[in-house]
Amino acid sequence: ASIPLLTETWDVLEEAFSSVHDLADFVATRTSLELLQLTDCPQTTVDVAITVPSWCWSTEKGLFKVTEPTWPENVAQAFELAGERHIRTLCLQPRKLNASSGWPSAIAGRAGATLDGVLTLEAAGNLAGVTSERVRQVCNALPLNHEHRRRWPLSLGFHRVAEVLETSTERSVSDVDDELRSIDLEGSSSLDFGRARSLLVWYGRSIDLTVDPTGLVLPSTKTLGLPPDLSLDKIRNMVWELSEKTGFLREDDLLRELDEIAPGLDPRIKTRVVDLAIRKDRLPLGYVFVVRHNAPALVGALRRTLSWANPLPLEELHESVVRRFRFRGFPVPTPPEVLGAL
Repeated sequence: ASIPLLTETWDVLEEAFSSVHDLADFVATRTSLELLQLTDCPQTTVDVAITVPSWCWSTEKGLFKVTEPTWPENVAQAFELAGERHIRTLCLQPRKLNASSGWPSAIAGRAGATLDGVLTLEAAGNLAGVTSERVRQVCNALPLNHEHRRRWPLSLGFHRVAEVLETSTERSVSDVDDELRSIDLEGSSSLDFGRARSLLVWYGRSIDLTVDPTGLVLPSTKTLGLPPDLSLDKIRNMVWELSEKTGFLREDDLLRELDEIAPGLDPRIKTRVVDLAIRKDRLPLGYVFVVRHNAPALVGALRRTLSWANPLPLEELHESVVRRFRFRGFPVPTPPEVLGAL
């Protein structure tokens, strides 16, 4: 499990073998041809054939030993190692691999393998002692943003970081940030959701999560199986637009609109994404209420009405909102019990 094979390779091997021990036994005793026959994947076979001998060796007694890669001990070292490993995949000239030149840090920074994400051209130029234009020319000639990652081993503290992110779905990102910073790991106080996700991706862990405009952690579009042009945020915006910017919409109308936009969408996926997009914004009688800002017409109407008398009987409140909606050319608002629930 310590051998840094490509993430795609591990995906194939984990399907082919029930345990790491079975995999190790196969690699130590079988041939590449047998692995190709088992997995039917040339890329996996080539990666194993090239990578495993670089990290493994046989003792005089015939034992199969693995040379352990460096395990990062803290957050700063983890990002530094990620940068070093990434630039080794870029086929750089030897002088640009020399740490004293500043180029390794500059190029890794432009790739985003730093605690602060992607460095500006100016900041990278300062590290390499060259102009920002020179950095731009060098980086444009490199496959800087390739997405092929190897699964490098991580210490227990970083596994805890992964656990926090993996269980963060439908939680507030601020709560996730607080939990990350409380982990017993040197440098964890500098972590937040974005930095932790970026770090784990550099180490070959797939973290398909995103943060919506309300600050909630949700599965990414890719994970949910949505078409590329459809997202949870877009579904929420659909409610706003279909409601003629009042915020009120029947959920059945939203589902019908989704059927028109994505007719081939699996019904189970459709139900799941609507649940995630709407969340706690459901009201009685099959209504949902979603707004795109803090002062929609309904809120203004309620504030003005309640400024006359508060509390106000629900029927009178509803009648007042109906009059104000008609005056502004909005659709007739929802029944009283829906407005009352809101």
